[in-house]
Amino acid sequence: MKADRRCSWVLAALWMVCVAGCGSGGGEDRDDDDDGDEAESSNVTNTLYRVPVPEELESWASYPVEVAEFSREEGDTVKIEYLFPTWLVGLGQEVELVGQFPAGATSFPVSAGVHGDGTCTVEGTRMVCTENLPGLVVDRARAEALMQAQGLAAEDITQRLRVTDVFSVDPIGIFEFDLP
Repeated sequence: MKADRRCSWVLAALWMVCVAGCGSGGGEDRDDDDDGDEAESSNVTNTLYRVPVPEELESWASYPVEVAEFSREEGDTVKIEYLFPTWLVGLGQEVELVGQFPAGATSFPVSAGVHGDGTCTVEGTRMVCTENLPGLVVDRARAEALMQAQGLAAEDITQRLRVTDVFSVDPIGIFEFDLP
């Protein structure tokens, strides 16, 4: 069982490294194509995912998001991609939000495909996306194993698993980041 947990952790870490380092698609093809139809893509910073929970759990309900990207596609279409926090759901899952964000708008609906949907709002220099993600898979045991593997204290694991329980029943969360 311990070998399975270590293997899962290593695979999740490798996947995150690949998404972070390999996700740009290389660079060779980008340099050769100057027709102006490509999406403008930027890694986003100061990313956070938080789950609305009772007050006594708020200290454990925020998670940093390690890999996230914002791109403007053709016209007003935007795409926001990020790796969902594994401490919350136990599995490495990519969420892709797509919506129409016309110039001057402060709020717009987004689709997360099979995962769900939401609404993104601009608040100053931050984008705040409230999401309903019933299509995400939650593996509580794997989330616990990941937290244990990273040396999280027993009390922190207990409280974060309570957050996972809240999320698994009502998969609502808020993803926010600084606009590029």
